[in-house]
Amino acid sequence: MVERGHCHTQATVAVARKLVERTWTVLTRGQPYQFRDATGQAVTRTVAKDQARHDHAVPDDVRARARARSAATHRSKLTK
Repeated sequence: MVERGHCHTQATVAVARKLVERTWTVLTRGQPYQFRDATGQAVTRTVAKDQARHDHAVPDDVRARARARSAATHRSKLTK
C-alpha cells in the first residue's frame, strides 16, 4: 500500500476487509482457521507469527517517515 501511495486509512480498511472476510468464512464453514505461508502450505501458528514479523514488517525508513509526518500534523493541530 505504501509503494502505491495509499494513505494509512486505505491500508487499514483493506486489512480490516480481509480479516472480516476470513472471519466470516471460518464462521460459516464451522472449521478452525488454518495458517498458511505465501505458497499456500499449512504452517503452525509459531511459524506464521515469525513470517509475519520478519517477512512483512514495515521498513524502518518508511516507519520513520510516517511517524515524522504524523507528529508534524499533530503539532500543527495543537497550535491552531
